[in-house]
Amino acid sequence: MGLEPLDFRLTLDLLASWEGHNVLVTAHSRAAGEPLSHSHTVLHGQLGPLEMVDNAFEPDVESAAGYAVGGAPSGLYMTAGDFMRAERAGLTHLTVKFSEGFCFEIRRLD
Repeated sequence: MGLEPLDFRLTLDLLASWEGHNVLVTAHSRAAGEPLSHSHTVLHGQLGPLEMVDNAFEPDVESAAGYAVGGAPSGLYMTAGDFMRAERAGLTHLTVKFSEGFCFEIRRLD
């Protein structure tokens, strides 16, 4: 199955449909084909609901979309200003790319 491109709003809608499901999230900054390094983060657990939170990352953007993942002290945060594109592969895999080469790879496990 090919990759389905998603804009920011469709990405938020897809993640909202995964609320309550177990996910595996890998956050990293690397070029395609490069192996993961010690600078990647992995979160695993139930995806929480979308919360609009104060944005401490971009002073010119008022809020960020935030999702809790399991019991992790931090979760997923994304803003429209930093969002570049997302690609969905099938029903269970989403790759979200941001400026500066940062990326979330999200797999729905159930």
